[in-house]
Amino acid sequence: MLRFTDHLRVLEEVSLPEDTFDLVTFWFVVEHLPDPKRTLTAAVRVLRPNGWLVALVPLVDSWQAKLFRERWTEVREAPRHTGIPSVEGMQRLLRRCGLRLRKWESNSLLCNAGIFALSLVPSATVSIAYTTSAMEGLLWRAAGILMTFVGLPFAWAEKLAHHPRAGVFFAQKV
Repeated sequence: MLRFTDHLRVLEEVSLPEDTFDLVTFWFVVEHLPDPKRTLTAAVRVLRPNGWLVALVPLVDSWQAKLFRERWTEVREAPRHTGIPSVEGMQRLLRRCGLRLRKWESNSLLCNAGIFALSLVPSATVSIAYTTSAMEGLLWRAAGILMTFVGLPFAWAEKLAHHPRAGVFFAQKV
């Protein structure tokens, strides 16, 4: 039996048998990888034929990225975010790794609206709000929550126009 805790290492350095898994997921991981092609290729190696890779990534061609530019929360995550793909860039990466994109869709409206809010009110982020006094942190977090509701119509418009802040990509091993 494979246990997750046995493999808390970089995927390409883990000795896993080929064609073992039906599904490999990357939830907000790809933008942190120094060599995404290397890691995704390692994931494809362990997928069974017709196995699925699902990746959730922020998208640099989103309306939020264009609106907020250097204030966009995803950009402020540098250097932890080593690269943020576009929709086309993510599709090309998946193809180059031996995957066939089946579909991609917007991340949840609430999550996208939350990032909108944190781009407007950076002090509402957990890492900032909880390093201040308890009352000040609570006020910043409350402001972030309120701004999330302000961001919902924007996130909805992004989704309808196919320019969301983050996308979920569903790809199958060729």
